[in-house]
Amino acid sequence: MASEYGVFDYESLKPTLAATLTAGLPRTSRVKMQMSGQKLTIDQTLLALILDDLNLMMRSRSKRHGSKPKSAYKLLTEEPKPKDELMTFKDIESFEEWYRSKHNA
Repeated sequence: MASEYGVFDYESLKPTLAATLTAGLPRTSRVKMQMSGQKLTIDQTLLALILDDLNLMMRSRSKRHGSKPKSAYKLLTEEPKPKDELMTFKDIESFEEWYRSKHNA
């Protein structure tokens, strides 16, 4: 809303005004993309797909056909893999007990 209306603190607006302003935002605004579940604009999607096709064409013309290039579109749209959960221990004894159970099994 800041770029379109100069509103930096939307929470200070009445809900009906905030909703009206949001409805007037362009499709490519971060708010509208978040609401619609889009990760990329149409332009970004087309550019990523063009890059993927260009990479495949270049690979097919090359004499060395190494591994298939990673898809730019896939890299930009797939969900990040969840990181391992952080483990904590209250003292060294509880860590050593956990360690022995994992490595002596």
